[in-house]
Amino acid sequence: MKRLDQKGFTLIEVMIAIVILAFIVIAIVQITGGAQEKVDRTLVEDKEMLQIETAFSRFEWDFSQIYSPLYYSHELRKQETDSDDSKQAYDALIAPYQNKENFDDLSYDGYPIPKFKFEDKTDITFFTISNRRKLKNIKQSNFAWVRYELQTDRDADDEVDTNGIKKTRAKGIWVRKFNPKNVFSNETIDWSKIKSQVLLRNVDSIKVEFWDVKNKKWVDNLRLIDNGEKLFRGIRISLKWISTDEVEQLYVRTFRPLTPFFIPEDMYKLASPDAVNNDSDGFGSDEDEEDDEDEDDNE
Repeated sequence: MKRLDQKGFTLIEVMIAIVILAFIVIAIVQITGGAQEKVDRTLVEDKEMLQIETAFSRFEWDFSQIYSPLYYSHELRKQETDSDDSKQAYDALIAPYQNKENFDDLSYDGYPIPKFKFEDKTDITFFTISNRRKLKNIKQSNFAWVRYELQTDRDADDEVDTNGIKKTRAKGIWVRKFNPKNVFSNETIDWSKIKSQVLLRNVDSIKVEFWDVKNKKWVDNLRLIDNGEKLFRGIRISLKWISTDEVEQLYVRTFRPLTPFFIPEDMYKLASPDAVNNDSDGFGSDEDEEDDEDEDDNE
């Protein structure tokens, strides 16, 4: 019986094949690994961007529905021509809301004027009608006090190691506090007892500016604006945020109320005997409309 000669790969050929296969596998792993890393990075960036836009959207929801009767009326004032009974009635009517914690004076229509607050250059408190009842038939209106403030994130690490370099992590968190209860009370609101809603973490700083209609510029002090603590025409927020890659990013957003901008007519002047000779006709003048257009251009 004849044996057939069988030829196979030599040891060197097998080793060369294994080396080639190893290079191919390494190349595939590098390609797929890089693609997966890009996917993961994109998902993280999208999640962070969504969180930032959600925070700004939450603020816009509240601020766009900010409420004050001065948006369509003016303050109630005591007139020299009023009778003694009228002056006494005025004093009795305005006393509960004059120079108080949450309200200051009444409007011409008799509505309390909320007092807006701006503290520590970052914390904003204002009155809004953005409240929506969570339960049916619950005794709540659309009115609410809302506060946005920058707090220190105590749960954040003090330092983060980036390529062997120690860096201090941004420990600021932007939070929202909402109080829809007893909104017309003049008692001081204890915001420390109200639950905070975390809007954004890793905030390095926040700069808040208010639109000054008279001087047509942004200012960071409400006292520089006429009726600044009672009437917000616009807010610009510059937020400096640190990403997970320790990249500093600046976001600037401008917000304004939904209430149309115009200056209400002075009802006391209209009620005076000289009102017949007044050239003003209608609510708000053309000059006011031009100011509004200038404000839009500046924004």
